[in-house]
Amino acid sequence: MHGTSAQTSRNRRRDGSTPEYALKVSRRAYFLELVSGWVEGVGVPPARIALQGHLELASPFPRVTTNYSAVGGGYARVWRCPEGVQLTAVGREAVAMINDAPVHRAVLKHGDLITWGDVTLRFLALDVPEHRDPGLEAAIIATPDDDACWQVYADWLLSVGDPLGERIRGLRPNDSEFLGPLEPLVTEHAVLTLEWSHGFIRSAVLRSWGAVQADELLTWLLELPVARFLRTLEVELRSFASREREGGLPAVLAQVQRVLEDAPLPALEHLVLGPLFVPTEPTLAALVRPEHAPRLPPGPYVVQRTEAFLEVERGLEPATRRLQEGERIQLYAPPRVHVGAIYWENGWSLFHVNPDDWRVELKLNGRKPTSSWHPLRDGDLIESGDWLRLRFRT
Repeated sequence: MHGTSAQTSRNRRRDGSTPEYALKVSRRAYFLELVSGWVEGVGVPPARIALQGHLELASPFPRVTTNYSAVGGGYARVWRCPEGVQLTAVGREAVAMINDAPVHRAVLKHGDLITWGDVTLRFLALDVPEHRDPGLEAAIIATPDDDACWQVYADWLLSVGDPLGERIRGLRPNDSEFLGPLEPLVTEHAVLTLEWSHGFIRSAVLRSWGAVQADELLTWLLELPVARFLRTLEVELRSFASREREGGLPAVLAQVQRVLEDAPLPALEHLVLGPLFVPTEPTLAALVRPEHAPRLPPGPYVVQRTEAFLEVERGLEPATRRLQEGERIQLYAPPRVHVGAIYWENGWSLFHVNPDDWRVELKLNGRKPTSSWHPLRDGDLIESGDWLRLRFRT
């Protein structure tokens, strides 16, 4: 049946007829166009900056950065939210000039002129052509592991000059080409953990970092063309809630719902929000309800865990007692882990005493933790030197 569908699509194109479902549609793309002044790393007019992720207009001299860190006073932040693109001047007294009027916060409109210091930028909301074939995409969604469907899709994309066709064929393996400025969130900050299939994102785990909110990170991810066949989505709620200044967990769940309520998620099969280690109000657990995910089973999608333990994969260091391979250590109180510890703070977190000291080595999932505190999730691997390997389990 799968092969017949792929063969039908292939024949339809071989005879020279117009594909039944082939469409050339547009999606919204956002830019800041330099009107006057000079911006470090960008240049002079008419340089144009693509808005993927958020940008920071920094002081004391204007420059545009995409570092996603927690911004301080003296910055203006341009970021993608469900309502559009918003500019926020960071700091109680901070303002930016939009169309010669001082504002603290505003959703930008096409053509708005933003003045920051001696730099003026024009906000542009443009339609960018995008090649879509709903028939071929539906075949992939129905049988996502069928290589024949993917190859037919690649043939069609190549025929219209779309680089995603080469991506499917493995000819464009550079993920950053398709992630754009979001790529540091994968490679540097470990905020996004992605699994790929046929060049498209199959699954994604989202964590908080700096000033990034759950709704904007979700928006950025789902707008990527390589995310159109996303099958599994996990949002680590606790990492976002711990950084949320107002509202905590309810505010984060509301942010997630703002995006997922209207987002087209035709291939989504699994949605996990959490895990949470403290009881949650039933009304909160049922707050997130994607409306356009036909393959997703009914919720609730908030996952709660009542216990946790460490699974010993290797423990050779003499201590108060020798750790045995395969042993499980139930977590009731914070245990020490050589140069760090595991602490309870509305959930279990790994605490690295001195993450900048190269003389002591503590790794989480093969890399040095990006901060002193790092929330743990099921399956995380904690390593200390070359002698200790502990797997966190819930």
